Amino acid sequence: MRSDEALELWNSLKLLSMEDKESILEALENYFGKQLELSFRNLSRMDREEFQIIQSVVNGLILTQKYIPDIQLAYEEVKNKKLPSTISFGCISQEKKEKN
Repeated sequence: MRSDEALELWNSLKLLSMEDKESILEALENYFGKQLELSFRNLSRMDREEFQIIQSVVNGLILTQKYIPDIQLAYEEVKNKKLPSTISFGCISQEKKEKN
């Protein structure tokens, strides 16, 4: 494992709360069936496949937290607007396009 990749993952782990780290560690230990220690040293010595799985999990959690929508704000923006109440599939004819 290259140390620059391990350092990047280690820095990503620092962005997470202790609760998130514990949750990830528990899930990964269940997945791998062994006890893990997410330290820079262990990450830099880990085999490629395990490292990539851990990296994907950590990056996925960070992306989810970073881009989670604010549901209340989204609702406030559309609560007084008339939203479509029907769904249809297929092509829209030119006549229907002109009416709208």
